[in-house]
Amino acid sequence: MNCRFKKPYANVRLFCFPGAGAGTSFYTQWGRELSDDIEVHAVCLPGRENRSNEPFCSTRNETVDSIVKSLQDGLLDKPFAFFGHSMGAILCFWVALELKKRHNKEPVHMFLSSAMPPHAAGFKNIMCMTMSDDEFLKHASNNFVGSLPKEITQNQDMMDVFLPIWRSDLILLRNLSYEHETDETPLLSCLFDLFCGREEDLDVVNHLDEWNELTRGTVSKNFMPGGHFFLNDKANGKKVISFIEMKLEDEDVN
Repeated sequence: MNCRFKKPYANVRLFCFPGAGAGTSFYTQWGRELSDDIEVHAVCLPGRENRSNEPFCSTRNETVDSIVKSLQDGLLDKPFAFFGHSMGAILCFWVALELKKRHNKEPVHMFLSSAMPPHAAGFKNIMCMTMSDDEFLKHASNNFVGSLPKEITQNQDMMDVFLPIWRSDLILLRNLSYEHETDETPLLSCLFDLFCGREEDLDVVNHLDEWNELTRGTVSKNFMPGGHFFLNDKANGKKVISFIEMKLEDEDVN
């Protein structure tokens, strides 16, 4: 967990789960913009940033278990919420599920961005891992996880760093599918707020309502200008941050 702005007297912690290939700096910055009542921690997966010397992890159990253990290390003593973008949203769900099973604890709120639910039809067909790098990038640009920014794809040194990370994350993402029976009562009861760009891939948009099947709490949808990477727009980012702050202030977290 990376936390840039410590707030020891905060009432709630917000744990942010980045999308495939992304790091934590985008989300740790939120700690400065959110109120003093909210302390922001960003999940850093193996193989990147301050964990760059660790091997990538592409299995669901190992990844979820490592995140749950890091949360157990003194971070569950206060109410908490999850935010996740794309792959991060799916990890949010799995980690919340494990916390509920192991400790009977769950987030007070889940904010899920640009992601179809992990039990949706076609989720397992996200990506083929046997492609060449060029084929991989071309195919990925048409996939709901979005494409890498041009400042990365047009710089070979940066590609040498980011492509292995991205490939590893896409392998992990395929392993995050979830089997859900139609008549199964959801284990989670927390509120879900979904964010989605109005120009997002229809594979995501058409499956958003299926998130309702994964919690007994209320599920709300919020559409923003832009596509899969709508958060990169500063105006959108500010709106999302303000929305999260408003929702967490409304929660009974004291």
